Amino acid sequence: MLWKGKAIAWVRRPSMKQLKGLIPPEVAKYVNKPKAVPEELGKKYEKFFYEKMAEMIAVPERTAEEWEEKVNVWFIRKFWEHIANVAQLMEGQIEGF
Repeated sequence: MLWKGKAIAWVRRPSMKQLKGLIPPEVAKYVNKPKAVPEELGKKYEKFFYEKMAEMIAVPERTAEEWEEKVNVWFIRKFWEHIANVAQLMEGQIEGF
């Protein structure tokens, strides 16, 4: 993930199985517009997000609890924008297959 041209995290590419479990059904409609996820929906899945960050972010490597302590809202948004972009790319590859 990049922020102002600098790497802030290395995120693993998910397998198709991981990708399917990466986005909760209620959040799936926001894949193309992650900034539009309502705050209350984000709060509902807050622990889920930290678990996925721990699973997917290789550098810096942290547990879900560590992510919860250290992360801020801007990093979370950036992470989910990245995941949404990966989901869109994988969706396009599947359609082309």
